[in-house]
Amino acid sequence: MRILPRARSSEASRIASSFSAHGTNAYAFGMKVDDAQAALSRAKRLGAVTFSEPRREEGVTVPAIQGVGNSAIYFLDDSAVLASVWDQEFVSAKIARSSETAGLTRIDHLAQTTRYDEMLTWLLFYTSIFDTKRTL
Repeated sequence: MRILPRARSSEASRIASSFSAHGTNAYAFGMKVDDAQAALSRAKRLGAVTFSEPRREEGVTVPAIQGVGNSAIYFLDDSAVLASVWDQEFVSAKIARSSETAGLTRIDHLAQTTRYDEMLTWLLFYTSIFDTKRTL
């Protein structure tokens, strides 16, 4: 799977900055939630820093917060506006497609690297904001 954002100059600068600081990485990811605005409100109440970036006039404003390493975490839901993000923000790669799928339907975890002294802070961040539990 390859996803390439339609990068504007300010966004390209952010991507380049992330690459300079961290090497090849996923500088942002989206979390599917029941209600994106409610998730953003909860995160803000728990002290998360909101994230925003300049948008094209026809672009979709997606609620987001800052995560590990100054990454962006976007909140997505099934509302009409946020459901259009794929058509508005991404361009199809126009590649030959196989009739067989890779079978990927979901991911079971996401790994991010933190400094040792920040590990507990980020663990608390994720377990609080996303109401998750640590697994063994």
